[in-house]
Amino acid sequence: MKLLVINDLLDQQHFDRIRQEAEKLGLETAFYGKENGIPQSDYDAEIIYGFAPSVARTNKKLRWLCVPWAGVDSIMKPGYFANEGCLLSNSAGAFGVAIAEHMIAAALVMMRQFGKFIEAKHERTWLPPIPQRSLKDCRITVLGTGDIGTSFARRARAFEPARITGVCRSGKNSDAAYDEVLPVSRLDELLNTGSASHPR
Repeated sequence: MKLLVINDLLDQQHFDRIRQEAEKLGLETAFYGKENGIPQSDYDAEIIYGFAPSVARTNKKLRWLCVPWAGVDSIMKPGYFANEGCLLSNSAGAFGVAIAEHMIAAALVMMRQFGKFIEAKHERTWLPPIPQRSLKDCRITVLGTGDIGTSFARRARAFEPARITGVCRSGKNSDAAYDEVLPVSRLDELLNTGSASHPR
């Protein structure tokens, strides 16, 4: 059985680890940076980790496609797989920490107006006092309470906001990072009042 790994961000230590684990399972492995680098001789792989629409549409032996991102809506369409029984899995849960930290950084950059300070530094000028906002005592609304949204909410909680409200399709999430979780059908109400149950 053959495993194709299609990813241009991995280095040799990752290849070695994947190959080592694959050998324990009796898998032959091949590594490619992009799908267009795959030779026709490897189009018959039974397992693929990566993005390979051309292979999936022509390979009737493909038994499992695992994509390196969370969303798979674009793949779940009729005709995407030559083998309609192919298992499709995503990588949900792998990005929460990295993206949540980026969101915290972006929030601080905007609220503390770092862009103006960086621009002034490059221009070698002094800025007059400019208004800045703090995450402390503010109201935070998190749209989407899955792995990424909840990882962000947990980190935002350390800044002592007044309230963190989650919004998702079900309106349910019991994580302690949220003060309240509402269904997405109440998003307009939440944005108009600052908090659906705690108006301004």
